[in-house]
Amino acid sequence: MNRLKQVKTTMMEKSGKKFTALTVLVTMLSAGVVFIAVLFLNNYSKLKMLDQYICAVPSIIEEQEEELKTRSAVFEDDVLARGELGLRIYEEQSELSEEERLEQVSASTIADSVSLTDESGEIINTTGPVMPMDTFKERIRTLEPRKPVTEIYSASPDDTEESDKKDGKVLVMIPVPETDGRSLVFEFSCKPLLELYNSLSDWPEILERMLTGLNGYGFVKTGEDELIGYPLDDLTEEEKEEAGKEVSGIFDNSESFSSFGVESSYKLTSFRKSAAVALLLHYPKQDADILLIMPLGNIINTGLYCALTLSVFIIFNLILFLLYALKLSGQKKHKEDREALSKEARKTTRPGRLLFLFSVAVFSLMLLMLESRATTVYFGSRGRMALEYEIEWNSKQSGMIRRAYSDIYLTRAKALAELLKNHKESCTRSDLKELSDTLMAEYVMLFDETGNEIISSNSYTGFSVSEPNANLSEEYRAVLLGYPSVVVGPQNDPYTNKQQIGAAVLLTKDSGEADGFLLAAFDAGAMNAELSGTSLENTVNKAVVSDGYKAAVIRNEDGQFIANTDANKIGLSAEYYITTQAYGDDYEGFTDYDGDTMYVSGTSDGVNSLLFMVPERSDNNMDVVIALMLGLLLAIIAFLYYPKACALCATAMNEAMEKAIDEEYGKYDEKNALLIFTHGYIVFITLMAVITFIAAIKMKWPAFTFVFGGFWSRGLHLFSLWAALYVLAVTLSLELLLRRLLRNSARQADIRTRTVLKLTDSFVSYATVILLLVVILYMFGVNTVALLASAGIVSIAVGMGAKDMVSDILAGLFLAVEDSVHIGDDVTVGSWKGRVTNMGIRTTEITDENSNVKIMNNSRISDVVNMSRQKTSCVLELVLQVSTGREETEKLLAAAVETASDEMPQLYGSLQLEEIEDISKKSCKVRLSYICSEAAREAVTEELREYMKKQVEQDGEGA
Repeated sequence: MNRLKQVKTTMMEKSGKKFTALTVLVTMLSAGVVFIAVLFLNNYSKLKMLDQYICAVPSIIEEQEEELKTRSAVFEDDVLARGELGLRIYEEQSELSEEERLEQVSASTIADSVSLTDESGEIINTTGPVMPMDTFKERIRTLEPRKPVTEIYSASPDDTEESDKKDGKVLVMIPVPETDGRSLVFEFSCKPLLELYNSLSDWPEILERMLTGLNGYGFVKTGEDELIGYPLDDLTEEEKEEAGKEVSGIFDNSESFSSFGVESSYKLTSFRKSAAVALLLHYPKQDADILLIMPLGNIINTGLYCALTLSVFIIFNLILFLLYALKLSGQKKHKEDREALSKEARKTTRPGRLLFLFSVAVFSLMLLMLESRATTVYFGSRGRMALEYEIEWNSKQSGMIRRAYSDIYLTRAKALAELLKNHKESCTRSDLKELSDTLMAEYVMLFDETGNEIISSNSYTGFSVSEPNANLSEEYRAVLLGYPSVVVGPQNDPYTNKQQIGAAVLLTKDSGEADGFLLAAFDAGAMNAELSGTSLENTVNKAVVSDGYKAAVIRNEDGQFIANTDANKIGLSAEYYITTQAYGDDYEGFTDYDGDTMYVSGTSDGVNSLLFMVPERSDNNMDVVIALMLGLLLAIIAFLYYPKACALCATAMNEAMEKAIDEEYGKYDEKNALLIFTHGYIVFITLMAVITFIAAIKMKWPAFTFVFGGFWSRGLHLFSLWAALYVLAVTLSLELLLRRLLRNSARQADIRTRTVLKLTDSFVSYATVILLLVVILYMFGVNTVALLASAGIVSIAVGMGAKDMVSDILAGLFLAVEDSVHIGDDVTVGSWKGRVTNMGIRTTEITDENSNVKIMNNSRISDVVNMSRQKTSCVLELVLQVSTGREETEKLLAAAVETASDEMPQLYGSLQLEEIEDISKKSCKVRLSYICSEAAREAVTEELREYMKKQVEQDGEGA
């Protein structure tokens, strides 16, 4: 009866059914524990990451508000300066009409409009405001002298697509001295502020920054019940409407969310007909609710795969233990032994039990740690993508900031240039000093058309931009020679010892010809303060949202840090802290950074390398849960299952044996029962390797994508262990299949072929061991090429016995090639005589007539006497019973001799009929001669005797 029939028969007994029920119960409990724990580990880590993402939104908005505050202060100074300048122009143009004076002031100060108002705020004269007149009149009544007011309104109130875009003006009132309460009201464009104003309410852009690196959706519900979402571009209008309804329902049920983290809450929900996880954050400063929705599959997929794998592994182990226990029971030949097995079942099955527990513990730990590392990889790659986006976004912001300040300061310089063009008498040092103070400039310089300084607002004289006497700073020289009209000066201006922004304007005559240059220098402190928020160093620091995370930017040319979460490392060489393989090109992998093992996700643009680093073990909570889960799992198996299962298995075996009607039922092989676990694990890991390889190719299981992708350095670590485990299992599976094929072929082959196949089988076994040793050592970081090539190592190996092993292998090959010995030959080697029962690449087994087996090294098989190859002449005399006459008897004997020669391959040559004597009606005496091997002489003689009797006596009766 085969193994499956034995298992089926045993499980049908009363104890067998209990054993099956217990196995199913423990399997369900164990799988449930694993499933819940793994999903918790995976989901908890990813929810923490999502919480960090959604909680970053207030920080984004607060940074923009701070930028707006800084820029607004500068812009208020700008409009005040231009207003004061406009007042001076207004006073100096007294000979002109009121309309002309206002037009002159508006053009000189680059104002959208200038209005003259009386004491009550009524408009006396105006160039025409840009904003609606009713709104303008209402606002100017509330203005206070020299206190700018910003009025922001919708850019296109009638265009719903642009209704979220803002436009605005700044109004400032400058009293006119020595009048009856009259004032000039300036209306300036606030373009330098609008980008920031719009970004504060640009929720799609804010959500895009939040979702960088995530495959999810973001929504915002404002206090006005306006619903904004991102990304929705790929959805049809119908789908957008449906999604809006679903999201509104989620917002309406916000009280059902469970608290998570400090500020956010979460809930399992449904979105777009799929299960999803929703995180909600209330942001009271803007009276907005922020919702992050992630498809549930994106969060639990890898945890689900991990939980299923562990559950299947436990079930597989329980099946193996069942087979192990049955085989162990079946190896007891007598009923008394089986009863003893029932009593001592726990002790008898201890090796299998320990192997089971050890395998479950090690495999679970390796898989959970791999999943933990995969989560680390997920955090690292997402963090790097988010940081990359932030660097690009802040780079654009830096350009916007520079353009905004350039516009502000260039506008002031142009206003001054317009005044000086119309009032040449103001080109004195005292007037320039007064104008410089009015415009809040550090200093103002005038140059003639040749580039030589004419006069300045301070004591600096004798400067020139013309060679060979050029002595002005290179930055300012560039702007005066026709390069950008606004430029940031040197870090330490030689005149003020601080950084300036230089704005240059070409002065022209009334004819339009060049009349020199004006250079106005302004303090760059405000711009630098705003730029510092978007600097590479600050961006890198802000990107690190968890303790232990690190980020760095390395200049490829010299390998120095130009940005780092640790400011002390900026300017230092990166090679002292991290392997050079991690920068200079794209990189993904675990490596050491400053003494800690980190996952590094890096990308390079050819000039700089950006690295985002996450600690290998970043979550202590995960370690605690893993330990608790393994402890609970092993406790369930050890205390609930094993003691009862062993006894039930043996009892079921006894019950089945008592009812067995097939004598073959109890015939089990005597091999070590633990081989069931060994072969089972090889099969399981091989199947797992195939399945995870397919999942890795399709990017379904990131953990094994990393393993198979080889994104890890050689050495002894988790990823090399998994790779080595897969190589070991797959190689051993192929070896077992190949050797099984060779053995099946050997059963149907002739003696010579069988011997060659046996030697091949032995060679495959040794070659597999050597191949696995070399490959696995290479994965673990050992230089196997140098190891094999090293003469010193070879010498040591020879000295330790490798020479004898090589001799045995060569001797085995020569035995096969020379065809001197076959399996089944009777040989004498030295004093040992017996039959060759097995031949390997290193050893040969010879069994004597008492079934004693001698294992001999092939190199020591010499002076062999192969009795199966030694020919001997034999004579056989026998008496045959016949019932025919002499003539018929002779014909029968001749035919039988001829047939025997053809049908007995043990005979060398033909069988010879030497003599027929004493032929009578009842019997005759016959003498036969033949040649056969010495070893087979007795067997051939006996077989020939039986053959002749059968042929002659049966044929004679038939005749």
